[in-house]
Amino acid sequence: MLPARCIGTFAVYHRQAHKPGEAEIRLIEQAANLAEIALGRSHADRALKENEKMLSDILENVSACIYMKDVRGRYLFANRLLRERFAAPMEENRRL
Repeated sequence: MLPARCIGTFAVYHRQAHKPGEAEIRLIEQAANLAEIALGRSHADRALKENEKMLSDILENVSACIYMKDVRGRYLFANRLLRERFAAPMEENRRL
């Protein structure tokens, strides 16, 4: 596990210096928790996109015909090799 690093801070400002009250501490903790959730979601979204790209690259370049159909028999996905075999236009990409 990587060591924690500070990527930001939260603060409550007042006109005069004083110690933060319980409500202010709770507010900062809640804001930090929400920020952690948002950052986690952002990292997960980025990882998902990277994995989708890797899977797409594999499926498009494998030496096998790969396809997916729905329950009605309509093509939902066809990789490059299958599209080439049936002369399906490339601009249709994965939909035949």
